[in-house]
Amino acid sequence: MKTVEPIRDKEKIELMCNILLKYGSDRNYMLFFFGINTGLRISDMLKTKKEHIFKRPHKKGQYVFREFFELREKKTRKLKKFRLNAPLKRKLLWYCGKYEMVHGDYLFWSQKRKSRFPISRVQAYRILKEAAITCKIDGFGTQSMRKTCGYFAYQKSKDLVAVMNMLNHTNPDVTLRYIGVRQDKIDSLYSDLGF
Repeated sequence: MKTVEPIRDKEKIELMCNILLKYGSDRNYMLFFFGINTGLRISDMLKTKKEHIFKRPHKKGQYVFREFFELREKKTRKLKKFRLNAPLKRKLLWYCGKYEMVHGDYLFWSQKRKSRFPISRVQAYRILKEAAITCKIDGFGTQSMRKTCGYFAYQKSKDLVAVMNMLNHTNPDVTLRYIGVRQDKIDSLYSDLGF
């Protein structure tokens, strides 16, 4: 059984974004982009509504971001609260504006159910896995987005405690294994061996 891995190559992330946008849909692209920028589990992403991100508008087409994105995680029941980054905010303005989403709409709506319900976990997996295969990304699963977010956050900050808190983990060893850093170190050790 293959393990789910983070995407460690920024070029592959960009390729995945391009494939999803060109051959998929705006929704599929946004699903991936949202995932790698928030580090949320797929179950939490799929229940995200426009109202979690934007304040109720005073005028039609007006979008004002909430100061924090907040939700109770489905798996842990812990409160998740953080600020959205600037690139994600720009994409959300484009996406929500293009589809004229109303306040209660799910971000990742099901086309079969007229935007009143989100797509299923299985459908999200199929969409993303197909794009990953096209991009030749091995070890991809829906958790790859969360792991990718954690991996790059750690690479940038080297602050394991902050990344551990971001992912709501309770053990630093679990976090290192989860984001693939431990495997990177093992791979590096083997690469450096040469007798």
